[in-house]
Amino acid sequence: MWASDDMRLCYEVPQLFQENSQNNVLSKEMQKLAIRSHDAVYYFTDLTIEEDVMRVTTETDCKHYCYEQEKLIWLQNQISNISIQYQDVAAESEQEIRSKLLENLSNLREKATSVQTQMLTHVRQGKLWEETKDILSDCQQYLNDLDHLRRPKICCSILKTTDAGPGVGVKMLKSREYTHQTVLIEFIVLRETLLKTSPRDALVDGTALKWDYFRPFDGLTNDEIKKLSATQVKEIEAICMEKNAWEVAKQVTAMVDDEPGPGKDYMKCYTTTTLNYQFFFNKSYLMKYANAKTDTAKRHVPGYHYFKKIYSFMDEHCIIGEMFLEYLKGACKENGESGTLCDFCSTNKQCCDEIDHVARPFPNKESDGQHYLPLSKTPAKNRDIDDYMPQVQLKAAYTSGQCCLDDPTSISTFSRKFVVAEGCVKNYLKLLNLKKDKRKKERLAKKSAEASKTYHEYDWNGMFKDGSLSKQTKAVLDKYLKQHGLHVASNKQGMVMEVQRHIIEQQIQDSTEEEENPPCSSEDEEEYLSFDEENDERDYVLAEIGSSSQEDEDDVQITVTTTRSGRRATRYLL
Repeated sequence: MWASDDMRLCYEVPQLFQENSQNNVLSKEMQKLAIRSHDAVYYFTDLTIEEDVMRVTTETDCKHYCYEQEKLIWLQNQISNISIQYQDVAAESEQEIRSKLLENLSNLREKATSVQTQMLTHVRQGKLWEETKDILSDCQQYLNDLDHLRRPKICCSILKTTDAGPGVGVKMLKSREYTHQTVLIEFIVLRETLLKTSPRDALVDGTALKWDYFRPFDGLTNDEIKKLSATQVKEIEAICMEKNAWEVAKQVTAMVDDEPGPGKDYMKCYTTTTLNYQFFFNKSYLMKYANAKTDTAKRHVPGYHYFKKIYSFMDEHCIIGEMFLEYLKGACKENGESGTLCDFCSTNKQCCDEIDHVARPFPNKESDGQHYLPLSKTPAKNRDIDDYMPQVQLKAAYTSGQCCLDDPTSISTFSRKFVVAEGCVKNYLKLLNLKKDKRKKERLAKKSAEASKTYHEYDWNGMFKDGSLSKQTKAVLDKYLKQHGLHVASNKQGMVMEVQRHIIEQQIQDSTEEEENPPCSSEDEEEYLSFDEENDERDYVLAEIGSSSQEDEDDVQITVTTTRSGRRATRYLL
C-alpha cells in the first residue's frame, strides 16, 4: 500500500522529485500524464521475463497462467485509468502530443487484451513469447517517445522519512522489496529513514470524528431485511464498516492537509488508494517468494525470475540497517561479483554517476556532553552498518554479556560511547531481561507439553510433507524412532534422516499394497462374501511339510490372507 502511494506521489506532486522543476516546458497535467504512463509501461516491461512467460501451460490449474493473466489485466486497467483521467486535460499547445500518447496507449491496451484473451491458443501454438515480445516492443517505443518530451531531470538524491511506529520499519518485507521496485522504475538514489514525527497536533483539536456516515441497512425495506440470512447480515455490516472507514480517512485527510508541519512548513495529506487501484498488484506472489525456505520452493512461485532479479539488485546496491535503508547507484561495482557496473547503472543516465553514501550520525568524542559531529565532519566511508545505532549495539552487548543491569560501569561506558543517556540504557536492558524471561518460560511450557504428548498425537506424515520434521526437538523425534524400533542416531540430523527414510518406506509399501489389492466394487464384494459363506466348512491346506512326491506337487495350494480392509482374501496357487 505504501509503495503504491509513493508511486502516486511521483505523478501527483512531481516537483518533489525533480531538479529545477521551474524550468519545465511541460504543463503540470502533461507531466502527470507522462510520468504515470511511463511508470506503468516501464513496470510491465521490467516485470515481463521470457523464463517466466514460458512457464505457462494449458493445464486448468496452472498458476503461471493466472500470474500472466493478472499482469496483462493490470496493464489494461492502468492504461484505461490513465486514458480516462487525462482525456481532456492539456494545454492547447500540447493537444497533439497528448492525443498521440493516448492513441499509442490505446493500441498497447488492445494488444494486451488480445494476448490475454487468447493466451491458451498462443500457448498451444508455441507463440506466447512471440506475442508478448510484440507488446514489449510497443512498450519500448512508447518509452522512447516519452524521452523526447524533455521531462525535468530526476533528483540525484532523495530522502524519505516516516514515523517508527509499531509494525513500521525498513526491514519490513513489503516495505523493503517494493522500495527497490520503485528505484528501478523511477531511477532515483534513495535514502529511507525512520523518524519520530506525527500529525497528531492537527488531529487533536478537541472535536470527535464522525463515524456513522453509512448504516448497514440503508436503502433496504423491512421485508428485505427480514429475508437476509445471518451470513448476509455480516457481509453487509463489513461492507458498511469499510465505507465508513474510507469516509473517515477523507475527513482526517482534510483536517491534516495544509496544517503547520514539524519543519515550519505545511503538511500535504492524501487518502490512500483502494486495493483495486493500487499500483503494485503482485503482493501475494512476492510474499510467497520471500517466505519460501528453499530455492526449489521459490522456483515454483510465479514470477520467480523477476523476484530473483529484484533480490539480486538489492544485494548489490543497498545497505539496510535497523532504522534506515539506502540505495546507491553504482554500488554494484563494489558489491557485485563482477566488480563492474551492472546493466541498470551503466545504461541509465537519469541520475548522477558519482554519489556518496549519506553520512550517518557519529559521536563527537571530544565533547563533554552527548553530541554528534556536525554533518560536514561526519565520516561516510568505511563504516559498518549500524556502527553507532544504540539499540543494535546494546542488543549485541547484552547478548555477549558486556553490558548488564548488574554492572553499572558497563552501562556508563556504553552511555558515553554511543551518546545515549544512562537511564535509557537501563530501561532497554530491563526490557531485554523481560523478553528473555518470557522466552524462557515459553520454552519450558513448550517442552513440558511435548513431553506429555504421545507418538499417536503427532501428524508425522503432515510434518514430513511440510518439511517441519527438521524443526522438531530430539525428544519428539525419539518418540517416532522408539515406536518403530529404529536406530537412534547420536545427532539430530541423523534422527531426522532416519525418520524421513522410514516414512518414505511406509508410503512405498502402502502404495504397493494398494496396487496389488485394488478395492473391489460392491458387486464383487457381495459375490466374494457369498462364495465365502458357501464354502466356510471347507478345509484349507495352508502349507505342506515333509512331502516331495509328484502327486503332492500337483495339488492345489490355497493361501488365506487378510486385506487392509479387514476381510479374507483367498489365493489359489496352481
